[in-house]
Amino acid sequence: MHNGHELQTVYTMSDGKSVTQLETITVVKDLGVYITSDLKPTEQCIQAAKKAQSVLGMIYRQFKTIDKEDFGILYKSYVRPHLEYCIQAWSPKLQKDKVLLKKVQRRATRMVKGFKKLPYETRLKKLGIHSLERRRLRGDLIEKNLQDADWKRTCQLQQVLRTGRYHQRTQRTLTETIQAEMSQNNQTKLLQLTDC
Repeated sequence: MHNGHELQTVYTMSDGKSVTQLETITVVKDLGVYITSDLKPTEQCIQAAKKAQSVLGMIYRQFKTIDKEDFGILYKSYVRPHLEYCIQAWSPKLQKDKVLLKKVQRRATRMVKGFKKLPYETRLKKLGIHSLERRRLRGDLIEKNLQDADWKRTCQLQQVLRTGRYHQRTQRTLTETIQAEMSQNNQTKLLQLTDC
């Protein structure tokens, strides 16, 4: 697999008598994560959503009705781990990848008895779970602050995320704004931004 260039390099392997040309691949699965030659997480998102959808189908076939408590156990134990496995390595950046993963969570929350016609955000709130994007953001914030060993700020950021007080005033999404701030290593602005 070639990363970052389009050169047509040919690799061979020799055993002394004959030379064998190695085939070029575009996708490789390593430790359960699909890595493509362009390093985009699209293939991983597709495979994660596919696996989670199949688990949802199995749950749907096995349970006639699912209440809130059963959903919490089933979703958190069997579905969400497929959507979040090794997320630090392949966190989706493209909108189509985020939507693909969000569809799985939307479908899952509709399985709860009496929740089918409710809006997605209302279902999440009543079930006491957060959107996948918010969970990824929370993980990024915690990881960044743990790297800096700033425990007080980590607790403050957790409190901000727990209460759900974050900005919705600009065109950029919260994730894009925080990632931009994180890349600039400006912790003060990051805390002010999430405190809005």
